[in-house]
Amino acid sequence: MMQIKKEIEEANKILKEIAEALDTEDWEHVVPHDDYLKKEIGTPQQLYDNIKLHESFNVKNALGKFTQRTQSPRKIKTIYKYVTAACILLSSLIYFTFHYWGEEKPQLTSHSLQHAYLVLDNGQHINLNQKVNLDKGGVKITNSESSKIIYTANPNAETAPPNKLIVPLGAEKYILQLSDGTIVKMNVGSELTFPSVFTGDHRIVELSGEAYFDVTHSTIPFIVRSKNMDVKVLGTTFNMMVYPEEPVINTTLISGKVIVTCHSDKDSITQTAVLTPGMQANYQKEVQRLEINPVDCEYHTAWTKGELSFENASIEEIMRIISRNYNLKIVFDSEELKAIKCFISIRKEKGFEEILKVINMATGVQFRTENDVIHIYK
Repeated sequence: MMQIKKEIEEANKILKEIAEALDTEDWEHVVPHDDYLKKEIGTPQQLYDNIKLHESFNVKNALGKFTQRTQSPRKIKTIYKYVTAACILLSSLIYFTFHYWGEEKPQLTSHSLQHAYLVLDNGQHINLNQKVNLDKGGVKITNSESSKIIYTANPNAETAPPNKLIVPLGAEKYILQLSDGTIVKMNVGSELTFPSVFTGDHRIVELSGEAYFDVTHSTIPFIVRSKNMDVKVLGTTFNMMVYPEEPVINTTLISGKVIVTCHSDKDSITQTAVLTPGMQANYQKEVQRLEINPVDCEYHTAWTKGELSFENASIEEIMRIISRNYNLKIVFDSEELKAIKCFISIRKEKGFEEILKVINMATGVQFRTENDVIHIYK
């Protein structure tokens, strides 16, 4: 508790300095001591949205000084950094609470006892919570490492029967190494169908859910297919989120280059874009629109490090992800509650109860849990 109090006092001190700087434009003396606050995030539009969330700031004055009354690039960069930091500080209580709140080991519940499993071409289910050492048609399947299954093909392997890796709702993420060396990190509620060994002039897999791909470079194209979005690469690193229940699906490019092709459920009309690192392709399924935007790649891949991170996300979006990660059902008392937004970054291992406490502190929204159902009310 003393540590929390100390951090809060430091945050309040810096916040006061930034608030004064908003009026005086004297930014040079504002020196945050926390490395987290020194990181530049977002875009001017995101900055506007962030400031608007907090009534303690005068949006017109703050944004006006950012966009109109600053002249030198250096000064713009400085203001951008610290006004954004101010927005983050306004939720510092939440930040320090979930980082210091309870250091005891997380308790396993029925929601965290699901395990990833393989489905072989003959229909056999292999629980990956146990030791696996198989040889199927010249392809070795092993899981010598924790939470990772490895496919190794010998030169004589000729057949390529389809296999499927399933990471159920409520499970932990799982890593798959394909026969070509490509690494796939699978998020919860996801399925990947893939050949045990790649043959022919394409390397094709099919994804439902979310996965992070680190594709082994080859002259043979690697293609990830899904219901509404396909991605084609030669060798690159990217994150692809294509959950069926999500209204917007996306691909975020970390390195290399990818070609993204989107199509609707009803017709064969396609939209195509080429991504460069740091860009994201968003496809809005209802209006069938593909948009390309710059994004923070670390934010969109936080799940690979065991973090649940939300930046200006609605309660509806947050609860969909909580539902997948802990295999829970969500019931809203009213539609208005779905639109409330907040910032959260917390370790998944903390458990959904702790996440709900943080959301409650940030928004005032109330939660009641009955068996596997979370009721949300105000």
